[in-house]
Amino acid sequence: NWPAAASLRRRSHAAMSNLIHEELFIISRCSPWLRGPPYIPVFPSGRRLFPDAAPEGIFTLPGGGMIDFAAGYTKASWMTREEIMDKQLAGRIAVVTGGTQGLGETTARLFAERGAAGLVICGRNAVRGAAVAAEISATGCPAHYLQADLANVEDCNSVIAEADRRFGRIDTLVNVAAITDRGTILDTSPALFDRMFAINVRAPFFLIQEAARIMIREGIEGTVVNIISMSGHGGQPFIAAYSASKGALATMTRNAGYSLMRNRIRVNGLNIGWMDTPGEHSIQKNYHDAADDWLEKAEAKQPFGRLLKTREVARAIAFLASDESGMMTGSLVDFDQSVLGCHDAQPQPPEALTL
Repeated sequence: NWPAAASLRRRSHAAMSNLIHEELFIISRCSPWLRGPPYIPVFPSGRRLFPDAAPEGIFTLPGGGMIDFAAGYTKASWMTREEIMDKQLAGRIAVVTGGTQGLGETTARLFAERGAAGLVICGRNAVRGAAVAAEISATGCPAHYLQADLANVEDCNSVIAEADRRFGRIDTLVNVAAITDRGTILDTSPALFDRMFAINVRAPFFLIQEAARIMIREGIEGTVVNIISMSGHGGQPFIAAYSASKGALATMTRNAGYSLMRNRIRVNGLNIGWMDTPGEHSIQKNYHDAADDWLEKAEAKQPFGRLLKTREVARAIAFLASDESGMMTGSLVDFDQSVLGCHDAQPQPPEALTL
């Protein structure tokens, strides 16, 4: 009851602040890797953490941990932040597209670090893909690479079928793969437009379709994370088709999140800003004739003094893929060094387009 909870808060903050200050956490039964009947949490010495029966409600510890009394307790365990993160994705089978480099590779490696039971990655570079899968497998998480051109629906279906064949289930799908070729409204060719939408929109659609079928078949409360872009809000003139494709993926994310809600399959998206990846380096060199030190110069101009790094974006993906994000679905999260709608001067194109 609430009075008991209030009493507990007063007693805990006053009496135990010296005991709970080392970023140690108590894990409640809502944690996916712990199951069991309710217990009153105790210290490793055997002393009870709280002498009375646990009240209803959530209590935040001085050290930053959280206890969910409404969910009941597993046998009390002290765990460090690192130990908690190591089990964030425990037992999950994940498919990560574009997993041979950049954000996709970093995400796959992070999933393995955080307890994933198996991974399927795909991409066009067979040599690199096989190497990444072998390195991840060597850490104890079975990882399998499948060469795929996601412009072909058959290849999309094969990626999901491979995960089903290998593991018999899919818990998480992360759609990272995309192309970002340049083209304005005046010079984008039909071929580029069609390939852009085939990889950036059609592929995620049919990957979600096949993954959701397996999740429903197996009764899995799964997750999908779509990597979108800040350019999906409108974008720059030189990436017209790309911006349109990411806007379409944003709509797809909301629609799928709503459509699959009763199946308890959650679909969310990250609108990523300017990120430091091998692909971005190639784009800067090939399309913008950038100098070798383009990254250093670009980062010096940013509010946080750097471009987004793949590791921090991968952590956000892990959050959306895990139970940490709760019932969050159909959400689009801007992850950038800008705030939509806020600016010091009215944004205008720097120059007129030319034929």
